[in-house]
Amino acid sequence: MGKLDSATKAFFSNPYVFADIFNYWLHDGEQVIDPEHLKEASGSLISFSSQRKKLIRPTAEMAELETRKLKSNEITRDLVKHYICKEDGKSVYAILAIEAQNDVDYSMAARAMIYDGRQYEKQLMEFRYRHERAIKQRKEKWTLRKFRKTDRLTPVITLIIYLGPHDWDGPRTLHDLLTPQDPILLKYTADYRLNLIEPFRLSEEKIEQFQSDMREVLLYIKASSNVEYLKRLAEEQRFRKVGISAARVINEVTKSNLIIDEEEEKIDMCKAIEDLKAISRAEGIAAGRSEGISIGRSEGQGLSVLTFMKKSQCDLETAMEFFEIKTEERAEIARYVEANR
Repeated sequence: MGKLDSATKAFFSNPYVFADIFNYWLHDGEQVIDPEHLKEASGSLISFSSQRKKLIRPTAEMAELETRKLKSNEITRDLVKHYICKEDGKSVYAILAIEAQNDVDYSMAARAMIYDGRQYEKQLMEFRYRHERAIKQRKEKWTLRKFRKTDRLTPVITLIIYLGPHDWDGPRTLHDLLTPQDPILLKYTADYRLNLIEPFRLSEEKIEQFQSDMREVLLYIKASSNVEYLKRLAEEQRFRKVGISAARVINEVTKSNLIIDEEEEKIDMCKAIEDLKAISRAEGIAAGRSEGISIGRSEGQGLSVLTFMKKSQCDLETAMEFFEIKTEERAEIARYVEANR
């Protein structure tokens, strides 16, 4: 698992962030889902064979063999939690899942449908095991019903959170993936629609519905390609105290290389941005001197811009805006950067 995957998983695993995300999606930001009513659920989904033998009374060897077979068909999801009803504290109200995407997965409409289908399949198998155990305890010999008339499944909701640098340009429904696009065939083909959160399509008003650090993460990602917007956000008080896990996600997703103190619980993102600017200047000048470059105003600015571009992996225009290079000086700085790349 890479740094980006580790950072996003750690962040979204936080029950307050997890609940906040689903409160936004399901309840327009109203705090209906209580983080304390979330319970970790197994992220493993088993692909059961239709030829699976009935194991009413399995031997130890049979059980071990069956376990190995099931694990060979196991698929793991990113994050899955049970949402427990407030009323009795026992009933599972829904199975909620988050899939974090850093790149557009053009097959996601089909993949998410398969994940949900296997989650329902897992529930069906749990009902069967439950009925098998009941038969064994009663020692009765009556026909096993895998799923009874009164049995009910728990809703499964998968939410895709896309953290990429541009709009999601992939299919958003299963129908979008199918060919031919025959209206008669599509009419009788079950569809599946992605539940998708993407920063670049969210207005600031919608992002304000989040109550956790998810709000700052989305705002920063949305602003990462707009320096003027980012500088305005950096002046806001909310960015003075951002949780360390949120700061890691911001850093990894936007490739900002912000200076983060891993010993702190909260990070001042405004200071981190200024520190990055200062370090880019210092490292650029030091590199120029080591190569015997005469450091004048233009050279100093050019080296700072060049170093920042390498650190943050941004383009020339964004870097010049970040350092507030004057319009009349930009052509000269651009020539300097191109000559020294």
